[in-house]
Amino acid sequence: MNVLVVEDEAIVAVELELAVEDAGCRVAAVAGDLQEAMQAAQRQRLDLALVDINLRDGRTGVQIATRLTREYGVSVIFMTANADLAPPSFPDALGVYPKPYDPGAVVELINYAAAVRRKRPGRPPRRFRMADWLKAQSAPG
Repeated sequence: MNVLVVEDEAIVAVELELAVEDAGCRVAAVAGDLQEAMQAAQRQRLDLALVDINLRDGRTGVQIATRLTREYGVSVIFMTANADLAPPSFPDALGVYPKPYDPGAVVELINYAAAVRRKRPGRPPRRFRMADWLKAQSAPG
């Protein structure tokens, strides 16, 4: 799985990179703003993006999620301390995971996102706020 990390805090970005690699995935790129994220999406195939909402160019994480999902078919998880800034029901993301987080949680999130892509999501990781559309899709019945 090719993962884009969208995070403008260098230390947090490095921690996410290491956690992505621990999950057995490839970090395709690290972006700190909307422009860098879109350039990464144009250059290579991405499967998943871990996106902070509040970046160095403002609160562009939601725009990034919208463009990545709609234009490139990328799955998105918001990784943010500002979960209240995410759009209600997360229409262009799988959901949101609050900061701070540990590397093990990131590995669980990546595995969950991979399962969603395979249409077999199972149980979401603890503390993960799942998007309404994904809840409906995952409901038994």
